[in-house]
Amino acid sequence: RVRDYNFTVFPNPVTADSWINISTKKAGKISVTLFDMQGKIVKQLVNTNLLAGETNVRFDAALLQKGNYVVMMRTAEGTMRKQIVVQ
Repeated sequence: RVRDYNFTVFPNPVTADSWINISTKKAGKISVTLFDMQGKIVKQLVNTNLLAGETNVRFDAALLQKGNYVVMMRTAEGTMRKQIVVQ
């Protein structure tokens, strides 16, 4: 079964000018949160209601320490996690 939601972070490794592309089939509340590898919240990237379709959100990683992070997207349909690298 194909999920009704997805996201990508590009480019990865992320830079000062990266983007999060969010794709949903249903309108609703979406949150995207950045965590360090210990599970601590580093930054709330998105916390809003979105319409169905695709949305691009700018993601500035310039102030982040280098290393690995987890980006988690929560929707009414479920949760998805992806690992990113800050160089």
